[in-house]
Amino acid sequence: MKIAIYDDSREDSLSLKAFLGGHEVRVYSDADSILADLEAKGMRFDLYLLDIYMEGSLNGIELAKTIRNMDGEAVICFVSTSDEFYREAYDLYAIQYLIKPVRKEALKRLIDRVSNDFAKKKKK
Repeated sequence: MKIAIYDDSREDSLSLKAFLGGHEVRVYSDADSILADLEAKGMRFDLYLLDIYMEGSLNGIELAKTIRNMDGEAVICFVSTSDEFYREAYDLYAIQYLIKPVRKEALKRLIDRVSNDFAKKKKK
């Protein structure tokens, strides 16, 4: 599975990446980099893990809106220290909303859910 992590905390990004061993993971700490890969290079990911609070860049909600406009089927999960943005996440059809620090078990359940959804789509 191809997974994009968007987080300005190096520690949080590395922790998520370590939990996702065995998957193709790219880490982004600013919106310009991920948008360049999506727009200019045409890259797509199976799952986007987006931090909401980002210093000096688009916040995760703003980035999710942009991604959603580019790819209506994008699978987005928000990762945040706060549950303040549940409503916005729901409006953007996020598959999950994880609170930091993310537990390995919660991330595993998310990956299993996304994998199962992909398997069901392939059968159709």
